[in-house]
Amino acid sequence: MSTDAIVILRNDHKEVRALFREFEKDSTTTARKGAIVRKVIQLLTAHTYIENEVMYPAVRHLLPELEQDVLESCEEHHVADV
Repeated sequence: MSTDAIVILRNDHKEVRALFREFEKDSTTTARKGAIVRKVIQLLTAHTYIENEVMYPAVRHLLPELEQDVLESCEEHHVADV
């Protein structure tokens, strides 16, 4: 497994999209849907942590002109957490 934050975030996006597709299938059992929900929550929790603790501080430092975008992303994460 990579320790590169960008690689991890991209892989998370792919995995979550695949899990949502599986969840939406009529053939997916209730038990499997529960497992999918738990996995998505786990992935999104780690994903949000990496963005908040690694990516956003780096973007703020390297690209201060994107501060408004960073603030909007932080607000989205806060809403999702709540």
